[in-house]
Amino acid sequence: MNIAKCAVITFHRSSAPILFDYILNNSALIRKTSIRDLGIVISHSLGPESHIDAITTKASRNLGFLIRTSRSGLSVAAMKFIFTALVRSVLEYGSVVWSPYEVGHIQQLQSVQDRFLRVVGVRCGFECRTVPLEDLGISLGLNSIVKRRQLLDVVFFP
Repeated sequence: MNIAKCAVITFHRSSAPILFDYILNNSALIRKTSIRDLGIVISHSLGPESHIDAITTKASRNLGFLIRTSRSGLSVAAMKFIFTALVRSVLEYGSVVWSPYEVGHIQQLQSVQDRFLRVVGVRCGFECRTVPLEDLGISLGLNSIVKRRQLLDVVFFP
């Protein structure tokens, strides 16, 4: 075992959890409040907040890259293709495991897609604040995050 890659996490909801120091090869293991395993961030409380923050940050970075590169004149179809490959895939990876159920989490995820739709809407001639997000999403074939989750639930859990 590589001790530098090992860590200890105690899953709890208590304000005063029982903590024990683990030692491996005469070295104490680092204690963390969240860990990343197979791309999913797991916090000590088993809540989805840490994971949703991490994936929205990563998806926003990827969207920023898409917006910067699309200034050179990418078509809307090419932008949609890149969005689904680089951004939406990040937003949906492992969502069967950590499925968001709180309105704030769903809005946080949806805001990344809404930002993309605003960029496309401005390119289509709308003003940034008046872009019809739902209509534009439907015309591009981009369902909302909630609808996509419902469709995935039907596919995986009939």
